[in-house]
Amino acid sequence: MIEWIEQATISSDSLEHKKLESYRGYLIYIARTYPMITLYLKGIHLTLDSWRPWRKEDRWMMSEKEIRHALLEKGMLDDAQFGSGGKASCFVERVSRLRDDIHALKDLFEPEQPPRRSVCLISAAEVIYSFGDASGSGFSSSFAIKGNLHYSSGQWHPSMAKESLNYRELANLVLALENVQEKGPLIIKNYLKLRAYKASSCT
Repeated sequence: MIEWIEQATISSDSLEHKKLESYRGYLIYIARTYPMITLYLKGIHLTLDSWRPWRKEDRWMMSEKEIRHALLEKGMLDDAQFGSGGKASCFVERVSRLRDDIHALKDLFEPEQPPRRSVCLISAAEVIYSFGDASGSGFSSSFAIKGNLHYSSGQWHPSMAKESLNYRELANLVLALENVQEKGPLIIKNYLKLRAYKASSCT
């Protein structure tokens, strides 16, 4: 994908919109695993949106203040609709930074094995989906912390019967994390709290 974009920028100043958009979607997906590439996707974003109105020379979007100033210069009403400019054509204009971004992405993807990222941790915990269940009318979960087993089980509220299996499995995991956190052996920060479910549990 990166090589295709690079070759396209060499041979022409425009790129096929649909194909570039598809490649961007995949790159955004793997950026969740390789966050370092996120910074260098901006050239692709700007290229895909280069057809939109109210863009600067580098194709970054103008601020609302800049747009209103441009409207006044054209003698248009200050409250005119900004609009999106319709629909993109089959080809979009390459922005100036795209080549540099692609060169950076090629360097990041060059190693056969992805480079390791060094992070500073005070403590760490590993959550493994092992034995537990949430598929029926009840749920159960277990944690092994420093050699001690923490087990809980309970019955779902009747309103959970209409929810999907995936939903109940996720609810079971979040509920287990919250229960263990309340007991104190874990320090869990900034995790998603699922409050949409109703459950009664016993330990």
